Amino acid sequence: MSEESVAASNYEKRRLVDGDVSAVHRGQWMSFVLTVVFVAAALISYLLSENVALSAAFLAPPAFQYLGKLIRTVRNEERDQIE
Repeated sequence: MSEESVAASNYEKRRLVDGDVSAVHRGQWMSFVLTVVFVAAALISYLLSENVALSAAFLAPPAFQYLGKLIRTVRNEERDQIE
């Protein structure tokens, strides 16, 4: 009976990990696509209007997205060293 319980628990843990991995993978692809779209929009807007402020506005979302990820990564590494 306990062997079945352990096997069921292990199966559940594997399913949760697989779900997390696929969610992260999907999020990475969506982030990549959005970054490409924003960079392309910035280049096109600069080529058409030569307005640097407008181009910078298109580059702001990916920049803030990656800055946020960088800050979280640095903080997580600091927490890992403390523990």
